[in-house]
Amino acid sequence: TDNVMTGYRDHVHPLIRGADAGMLMAELFGRATGYSKGKGGSMHLFDVEHRFFGGYGIVGGQIPLAAGMAFAAKYRNENTITVCSFGDAAANQGALHETFNMATKWRLPVIYVVENNRYGMGTDFSRVSAEPSISKRAQSYRMRSEEGDGMNVLKVYEKSKAIVDWVRAGNGPALLEA
Repeated sequence: TDNVMTGYRDHVHPLIRGADAGMLMAELFGRATGYSKGKGGSMHLFDVEHRFFGGYGIVGGQIPLAAGMAFAAKYRNENTITVCSFGDAAANQGALHETFNMATKWRLPVIYVVENNRYGMGTDFSRVSAEPSISKRAQSYRMRSEEGDGMNVLKVYEKSKAIVDWVRAGNGPALLEA
């Protein structure tokens, strides 16, 4: 029942949620039998049935949208959380800061997962960011944040489970930097 959103590196996410691989491939090849009738393509996969609400071609575009989905779930008194992943380069978008502030103030049920490979379009993240630790930025908004080794699936699972339980208990948003 939870919602998932991500950026344009979204090919595996819908499959994990249960999407049909044939429809996914049809979308990638621009065929009418794809999820968005072939019009969304690689960067805009969308599968409402499996609560996968897209990848977005605009860097960081999914960050405020995920807060909006979380707000809707809270408003409707649903026990639903929204999980939103993005890359480290999106952490320098102004919308992230506005969203983190609102999400914390309104205690929204949203989890942000930063896929930090330390490079945005070939530029070392530390060269363009005064504070390269994205989890520290989240803390400045009093948002729970964790760092983890994204290459260790068991440790990611343990941290994720703890964060999901915490957010679902009504404590507000959280961030996991992997």
